[in-house]
Amino acid sequence: MRAAKFDFVHRVDTRDTKLYDYVVKPGDSLDRIARQQGTTTDVLRSKNSTTTILRPGQRLQYQKVFREKAIVGWRSINVDSIPVLYNGHGDNMYAKKLAYAKVALSKKREVACGV
Repeated sequence: MRAAKFDFVHRVDTRDTKLYDYVVKPGDSLDRIARQQGTTTDVLRSKNSTTTILRPGQRLQYQKVFREKAIVGWRSINVDSIPVLYNGHGDNMYAKKLAYAKVALSKKREVACGV
């Protein structure tokens, strides 16, 4: 999990499938409506695909969303990143030791470990 990249994402609440209505007021924007109503501008656009310009009195439909922490990618794993992610910077020679072990394993030769 240390190699995972996390970020907060918005997801449509599958437990609450109800479509809500909102009546546009003067000065409203999609961003403002989304923040006030607990949804996103993407959801507003998808539920109201024919709407391009907001007009007071216009009815918009939306679904509620929730924010959660999710894995959005992975850090690369190599002899330089492993010491940072897993060794906690405790051994300054860790990356060199890993590089040596990697070369030794690729050549399939025995490595003598000294204590």
